[in-house]
Amino acid sequence: MGAGQGTVYAKAALDLLDVIPSRAVRSPLVAANEDELADLAERLRDAGLFTTR
Repeated sequence: MGAGQGTVYAKAALDLLDVIPSRAVRSPLVAANEDELADLAERLRDAGLFTTR
């Protein structure tokens, strides 16, 4: 996954999978950007966990 914060990617993954309503995180963390979301979605697809978006 790279150097990203675990919490950021975990919340982004749960949001992509529609488990939680938002990927927002508390300061000082910053939510995953569009490039990170695309990478995460690709990894979830490769694992067979994500089929939409």
